[in-house]
Amino acid sequence: MNIEDIREFYVLSVTNSFSETAEQLFTTQSSISKHLKRLEDEIGTPLFTRTSRKVKLNEAGKVFFTYAEKFLSLQDELVQAMSEHVTPSLSTLNIAVFSSMSLYEIPELITAFHQEYPFVSTRLIEARVDNMISMLMDGTCNVAFFREGSSIPLDSIEKIPFYTDKVTAVMGKGHSYEAFDTIPLKKLAEAPILAAGTNNNLYKSIVTALKKTGKQPNFIYLGHSYDNILGLAKQGAGIALTINQSAKALPADTFSIRPLSPEITSNIYVLYRKDQKLSPQVKNFIRFVKNIN
Repeated sequence: MNIEDIREFYVLSVTNSFSETAEQLFTTQSSISKHLKRLEDEIGTPLFTRTSRKVKLNEAGKVFFTYAEKFLSLQDELVQAMSEHVTPSLSTLNIAVFSSMSLYEIPELITAFHQEYPFVSTRLIEARVDNMISMLMDGTCNVAFFREGSSIPLDSIEKIPFYTDKVTAVMGKGHSYEAFDTIPLKKLAEAPILAAGTNNNLYKSIVTALKKTGKQPNFIYLGHSYDNILGLAKQGAGIALTINQSAKALPADTFSIRPLSPEITSNIYVLYRKDQKLSPQVKNFIRFVKNIN
C-alpha cells in the first residue's frame, strides 16, 4: 500500500475537494483521482461518495480514515526520530534533469518525494542529456531523468520507463500541410524543417527517422531558441518539429499541430547505477518513482 496514496486520501477526506487537495499537495487533480482509484482497488471497496463537485467519506472510508490518521501520525514520528541520526551529507540526493523537466511534472514528483521523505534533501543539476551517463558514472549525480537517444551501458546502468512523448509537427495557420490529418514522414522530409540543435537526443531521433524514408531532410533552421523556431513556423517559413508536451501549450488560433506517421517517439527514463551498492536515499527515490508510475 503506497504511503502517498494514503496521505492523499487523508487530505481529501479533510478537504472533500479534489482541487483543494491537489493545491495543498502541489500535484494535479488527475493524479489524486488516479491514486485514489489505485487505493480503492487495492482495498476492494470505494471509500467516498462522489457528487459533481465534492466527495464525502462513506462508511468504509470512515473506518479507513481512522487507521490512516494513526498510520500517518506514526510515520511522521518515525521520520522525525530518524532525522536526528541522518548525516546531512549522506542524506543528499543529486538528480540530473533536463531543461524542459516541468513539462513532465518532474518538479511535482520531487515535491511529493519530499513530503514522503522529508529527511532527504535533493539537489537538482540541469545538464545536457548526453552528459548524464558520465555524470552517473563519476558520481556527480545519483539518478538522472534521461531523454532517449544516446546509448546506455546497460551492464552498469538501470533504466526505469518514466514517460513516452511524441514528436509533433507545428505550422502556422494557412500552411499547405494543414490539409493532412497526419503527416507522412516521407512528405515531411520534402518540406523546410525547423528543429532545435544538432547535438541533442531529440534531434538525433528525428534525423534517424527521417533518413529511413530514403530522402535527405531539409533542415533550414538548427538552433537552440524555441522562440525562433516558433516565430519562423508562424510566418510559414517551415514546419517546426517539437515534442507533443510543448506543442499542446501553443495557441490554437496561431498554430496548427499534426501528428506524424510513423510516429517518432521520445522516451524518458530514470537512470541509476546498478553496478554498485545503492544508498537508502537512492533506493527510496527509485521505489517512489516506480510506485508513482
